[in-house]
Amino acid sequence: MLIKAFFSDDIAHISYLLIGKSGIFAIDPQRDISVYEEEIKKRDLPLKGILLTHPHADFISGHREMQEKYKAPVYAHKKAPYQTGFHAVEEGDELNLDHIKIQVLDTPGHTPFCNSFLVTDFSRGNKPVAVFTGDTLFVGDAGRPDLFPEQKVELAGKLYDSLFDKLLKLDDFVEVYPAHASGSLCGKSLSEKRATTIGYEKLFNPRLQHTKKEAFIQEILADDLPVPEHFKYCAGKNLKGPALLENIPDAKAIPTEEFAKKMSTGNYTLIDIRNFNQWNQYHLPGSISIDINCLAFANYAGWIIPQEKEILLVHSSEEDIEKAVVSLRKIGIDQPVYYAENGMEGMLYHGMEIQQTTTYLPSELPKLNFKKEKTILLDVRQNKEEGKYPLAYIHQPASSILSERFLPEKNKEYIVICEKGALASLVISFLQNKGFDNISYLLGSGKTLRKVTVL
Repeated sequence: MLIKAFFSDDIAHISYLLIGKSGIFAIDPQRDISVYEEEIKKRDLPLKGILLTHPHADFISGHREMQEKYKAPVYAHKKAPYQTGFHAVEEGDELNLDHIKIQVLDTPGHTPFCNSFLVTDFSRGNKPVAVFTGDTLFVGDAGRPDLFPEQKVELAGKLYDSLFDKLLKLDDFVEVYPAHASGSLCGKSLSEKRATTIGYEKLFNPRLQHTKKEAFIQEILADDLPVPEHFKYCAGKNLKGPALLENIPDAKAIPTEEFAKKMSTGNYTLIDIRNFNQWNQYHLPGSISIDINCLAFANYAGWIIPQEKEILLVHSSEEDIEKAVVSLRKIGIDQPVYYAENGMEGMLYHGMEIQQTTTYLPSELPKLNFKKEKTILLDVRQNKEEGKYPLAYIHQPASSILSERFLPEKNKEYIVICEKGALASLVISFLQNKGFDNISYLLGSGKTLRKVTVL
């Protein structure tokens, strides 16, 4: 038995192929199934089935793509209202592949329709050796139960039962394979580690230290995590049956004049996927900076891009366009995508309006009046860095700003920092689109901030 993991860093998603001697099972595949095709072809084995732990809210599942290509059955929770053909499974059901047994565990909590799949490899022993937990149990965390707000207290209780009465009753040596790692908003503080064991999580997972049910429910519901825009439609698309990628047009290159004409309609979202330093130096008014090579593009695009508008991309290379489109389709953004044939250079040549970001050098910070709080450093990193800062310093994660839980005051200037600059540029561009003209950028961002004498 071989378990092969596939990590998609733009959505912090982990999917798997469970490989036996005579066939393969896929677990929670992503929409771009090309990542699995090479392995399946190399093994020269049939795909025996596709296992879905639950209807994912943060990305579009690849079960329809795999079903279309390999004619393999899809296995999903019997109560999940999938509208396309699938085989309903429930607790106690078993699937078999050679010497491998896959048992279904009903583990609701993250959603009402969650399965875990427990694997026994009889070639090595007669005890379960691995479990695919989906979004129920992560490395260092557990799935958030608040995506169904009206059921969140009930689901938090069911999550406790799934964890403590089922998963944690497994042997300590059982390997845990979750569907996400750090970078996902399906939990609060997922580890960068992508696999673990039951025993290790018992010892070190903060969620599992709350052994009393009431304390667990209270603690996990206190997270109050923001919900990205694409969470609101991905699960529904997965249940309905996502459109096949072959039926969705590729991104289209258009002349600069046509690009400018589309901008004049207002019915678009303008995303600049170039390096964030290029965006700060010069960009089209209204563009959102999401550096395709520095940020988890799909995760951040999901906050910003509505379903009903065309997408206009500003790019540096054709390769970046392809990467961006693959990422957009992963989260169900299927509307038409256009980009100018000659990129930003063509726009400059045609005299299109260009803006620059107000930027400060680190050496200029001591000259600013932080003590009167007219200028404020806005740190948008996920976690606040411990250390000394100017009196006028606040920490608000980018997710808090993109969800509009926090917006700056109009009568103060904010200098946005992150670690390297890409996240700061995204936040600056987002706030500019909300009408804030008092937002600036620190060259070098947090890396240089530590060296500034005003700290």
